[in-house]
Amino acid sequence: MMRICFVDFAPWDYDVATPSIKPLGGSQSALCYLAIALAKSGHHVTVLTGSTKPGVVRGVECLNVTANCNQWFFQYSEFDAVGVLNAPGNGRKLRDIMPPSTRLILWVHHAAN
Repeated sequence: MMRICFVDFAPWDYDVATPSIKPLGGSQSALCYLAIALAKSGHHVTVLTGSTKPGVVRGVECLNVTANCNQWFFQYSEFDAVGVLNAPGNGRKLRDIMPPSTRLILWVHHAAN
């Protein structure tokens, strides 16, 4: 089992159930589907978004990025990997507040052009 976190700094109020209820961006939808699939496979998955309703949704811990994206949170959570969605600059900020042992992954869905 791995402890995995996905971070989306887009200012959208959503959790992993949102794509099944209303339209959402492609990158965010993919994040939701992957998070649910990983949780079903037995991994501990946390998603930080603009969600205003924190809680466990479809087996995924959904939290607000503004309230939880800090050094204490990442030290305490002991994630094996953190994936930041679409924004390389935000990955640099995360690296500064994460333990050195945590893998940081940039997951970009934008076209190369």
